[in-house]
Amino acid sequence: MSAAYYTTTEYRVSAGHVREYAGATAGDQEAVLELAVKQYTPKKRADPLPDNAITILACPASGFPKELYEPIWDELLDRSRNHQFTIRSIWIADPVNAGQSSVWNEHKLSSEYSWWDHARDLLCLVNQFRKEMPRPIFGLGHSVGGSIISLLAILHPRLLTSLLLFDPMIQCTIPPGALAVIDYITTKPSTFTSRKEADRMVAQGSLFKNWDPRVRRLMVQYGLRDLPTAIHPLPRGCDPKNPPVTFTTTRDHDVWTWLRENFHTKIEGDHVMIDRRTFADMPPSPMFVPFYRPECSSLYNLMPTLRPSCLFLLSEKSWMNVGELRDAVRNAGVGIGGSGGIVEGRVRAETIPGSDHLFPLMAVAATADLCTNWLCGETQRFQNNEDDWRQSRIQKGPLADRELSEEWRAARRGWKPETKQRKHLKTRSNL
Repeated sequence: MSAAYYTTTEYRVSAGHVREYAGATAGDQEAVLELAVKQYTPKKRADPLPDNAITILACPASGFPKELYEPIWDELLDRSRNHQFTIRSIWIADPVNAGQSSVWNEHKLSSEYSWWDHARDLLCLVNQFRKEMPRPIFGLGHSVGGSIISLLAILHPRLLTSLLLFDPMIQCTIPPGALAVIDYITTKPSTFTSRKEADRMVAQGSLFKNWDPRVRRLMVQYGLRDLPTAIHPLPRGCDPKNPPVTFTTTRDHDVWTWLRENFHTKIEGDHVMIDRRTFADMPPSPMFVPFYRPECSSLYNLMPTLRPSCLFLLSEKSWMNVGELRDAVRNAGVGIGGSGGIVEGRVRAETIPGSDHLFPLMAVAATADLCTNWLCGETQRFQNNEDDWRQSRIQKGPLADRELSEEWRAARRGWKPETKQRKHLKTRSNL
C-alpha cells in the first residue's frame, strides 16, 4: 500500500569513513561501501508544511530488508490525519551488510561489522540531505536497529528530538535467548531450489507465519534474491528463467551482526589477555570469549546520558534479559546531559500484550497506535519549545549575542567558583 500513500525516492550513497574495524572490508580498508536508502514522502500533505512537520529516521532489525516496515509507515500516515502531527518524510537505509546495500557491497564486505558504523552512516546521511531533514527528526529502530539509533543519539545528542525503540538490544550480559536465535540463523537453509519453494517457506515457516500478510509479501519481494551471488554460483543445469534463490541478507552477515569472534584471546585464571590492537572494545570477562558484541553493554552503560525523549515499546514474550532492559529504561536520560528520564516525563515504556520480539512485523496496527500517541505529544512539545526559544531571541534583540552583555559581566564579577568548589569537595569527602 505504500505506493498509494507515499512517493518513494531511492538513493545510493557512500557509507562513512573510516570503519570501526579493519576487517569490515575485504582486502582494501579504503574500499567505499554504499548504502541503499529510501525516502518516503506522503503524496497528500499540507502545503505549506507546518514548522513542526516531522522527519522519521528509521533503522531495521538485523537481517531484515528495510521495506518490511512499510506497513507501519502506512498506518502512521493514516493516523496522522486525525491527530496533531504531520509527516514530512520517512528515511530508512539498509546497513552495508544487509538488504540491497549488501547486494551492492557483496564483493567488498568482510566478516567484521560494528553497530557504531551504521550509526555514523546515518549521521553522514542526515548531513548529506540536511535540506530535506529539518528538525524535528524522530529516530525509530527495531531490535539491533533500536540500539543503533540510540548510539546515533549518544554520538550526536541534539540531532534527534525523540526516539521510538522497539525491543532494543540494550544488555550488559548475554541474553538468555540470544544463542537460540543465533543458532536458528546459522542453521536455516541458505538457498531454495526455486522462488516458489522460498515463497512457501515465508508463508508457512515458524518465523514468518504470524507476520502481518503485508509484511510477508514484502519479505518475498525484498528479502529474497535470485542466484548467482558472490557466494552462491548458479548450479549447473538449472533453468536460468527459474533460478534458485537465497536470502538478500546472507546468513553469514546476519550472524556477524550478532557476534564478533575473538578466537585467539587468551585467558589466564580470571584475567583476559586483550589484544587492544584489534579488540579494544572487548569487555574483560571470560564470558565474552570466543564471541562478544560490545555495543550492547556499552549502550547499557551510556543510557543515563541519552538526550532525546524516548518511548520504549517492549514485547511481552521477550528472549532478552528483561531485568536489564527494564534497568535501561529506568536509567535512560537520568545522568549529566540526559533528558531527565522517567521522573521528568521524558521516558516511557509500553508492553505489547502477547507479543514477541518481532511484534512490529506482526502487530502493525497496535505498534502504530502507541507510536501515534507519543508522536502527538512530542511534536507539540517541540513546537512549544521552539516558540519559547524564538520569543526569547526576539526579546533580546538582534545584536544581543554579538558582544558581552552587562548581565554577563556582572555575573562574572559575582562568580566565585573556588568557594563553591571547596564546599562541593568537602561534601563529597563526608559521603
